[in-house]
Amino acid sequence: MAVVKEKNVEPIKSEKRENKNVEPPKTEKRENFLVRTFRETRSELRKVVWPTREEITRLTILVISVSAVIGTILFAGDSLFLWLYTGLVNLVSGA
Repeated sequence: MAVVKEKNVEPIKSEKRENKNVEPPKTEKRENFLVRTFRETRSELRKVVWPTREEITRLTILVISVSAVIGTILFAGDSLFLWLYTGLVNLVSGA
């Protein structure tokens, strides 16, 4: 087998990469952190789609209803276990 050598092959040149994390020049006035934070927060709050009064009312009623149902189930379970526990204690103590 014969090995063929190429004579006109240029070495790979490393390209200069630009640093993406370059700080702004010191001559520019930097914006205050709090001012920037409030400005960005206000901008984001303008993008929010707020619920209508009907949606708020409907969802509030739903949350209260589900909470009442779960509270009733927990009360019933607690009462059942209390009744079973007192019955067991009375049975063991012979009273």
